[in-house]
Amino acid sequence: MPAFRKPEGFPGQVHYVIPDDVMASVARNPLARPLHLSAAGYFPAARYHYVRRREGIRDHILILCVEGRGWYETGTGRFALPTGSFCIIPDSIPHAYGASPDSPWTIFWAHFSGESVPFYLAPASEGESGFTVAPGVVGEVRGIFDRIFRFLDHGYTERGIVASSIAFADILATLFVAAEGTRGNLGSELSRRMEETIGFMLDHIGERPSLADMAAVAKLSVPHYSALFRNSTGYPPVEYFIRIKMQKACAFLDLSDLKISAIASALGYDDPFYFSRIFTRIMGCSPQAYRRRTEPGKAPRGC
Repeated sequence: MPAFRKPEGFPGQVHYVIPDDVMASVARNPLARPLHLSAAGYFPAARYHYVRRREGIRDHILILCVEGRGWYETGTGRFALPTGSFCIIPDSIPHAYGASPDSPWTIFWAHFSGESVPFYLAPASEGESGFTVAPGVVGEVRGIFDRIFRFLDHGYTERGIVASSIAFADILATLFVAAEGTRGNLGSELSRRMEETIGFMLDHIGERPSLADMAAVAKLSVPHYSALFRNSTGYPPVEYFIRIKMQKACAFLDLSDLKISAIASALGYDDPFYFSRIFTRIMGCSPQAYRRRTEPGKAPRGC
């Protein structure tokens, strides 16, 4: 740990903290109530950056490391945060974080709260190591942060903060969808194997590969693969594949005049009645009913 510690104040930094009275109004806004920012910023080459909060804070904290490296600590342990990774520190828990002394991090950060936060944070849980994302995703998220900063540059107006909060929801969605790290603290290599099997599913959307075929792509045993895949996606592999097929079926129903039997065949189902039962289970209505909803006077989407 460096002898000198610095909570903030770095050349080129961006730092916004929204006043409490403004936040009280924003939190009542129906557009921002589900998710709203209370602070956000950018600390470049933040040598000696160090923060410890023994009582935690009322907001959740996102830290995205784009250069260098650092660490963060909760009651369950201390974790590295290298370039291209991010972490979420939940509200109200003691924590600390800081830059590496030999390669100080450059970070984008945000404090946030709201009614929908638990749903955004479902892929993460306290005590996990940071999530890793590809360089292109980091660049995309940096662009969204820059947009948030432009909104906030116009002063702490409710409109600007609401717009910033809506943009921040895009950041959370982008990071968690693209994250290479997965629940259960899986390594990036195992996560890459899960992604490869999803690619395998997409490439064989019109076929019926077995669970053993999928596990072979991941170079894992069937029980090990099944457990890791479910931990990563929330679904067993076969069920996940079925849902991809039904997503494709919806596209066929929306964008083509193919008969239900032809759609079933294109997705690897020889029995259109069995396909219809599966579709109804996933989508809540039959393929015929799904297609009819695009007729004049029907709802524009859904069942």
